[in-house]
Amino acid sequence: MSCGARWRLLVVTFRAGGVLRLRGPLAPSAAGAVCAEARALLEATPDSLVCVVSEPIDLGVLEALTRLRLLTGRRGARLVVRAEGSCLAELLALTGLEELLARCLEVEPD
Repeated sequence: MSCGARWRLLVVTFRAGGVLRLRGPLAPSAAGAVCAEARALLEATPDSLVCVVSEPIDLGVLEALTRLRLLTGRRGARLVVRAEGSCLAELLALTGLEELLARCLEVEPD
């Protein structure tokens, strides 16, 4: 069955600032590549990782974010997730992931 969706991974990293940019839709298997980028960024800035999320946001993006939260937690680093609008917060609440990522989320008004 094909739904016509095109999966892509758009990760732009700025090593000096420790910023990871995500934009969906992401393939379910893309979370591993996102975490590999995050590990490289954490080598340069081990205390924190900033992830900027742009719409569209799908379940692939949520999977990547939850894995980033686990990765930074294991390394004793802080994860900051920045998103425009309330779409990410609403999707986190809908999927039950709100509690896991609530402390990390910074929502910019629409």
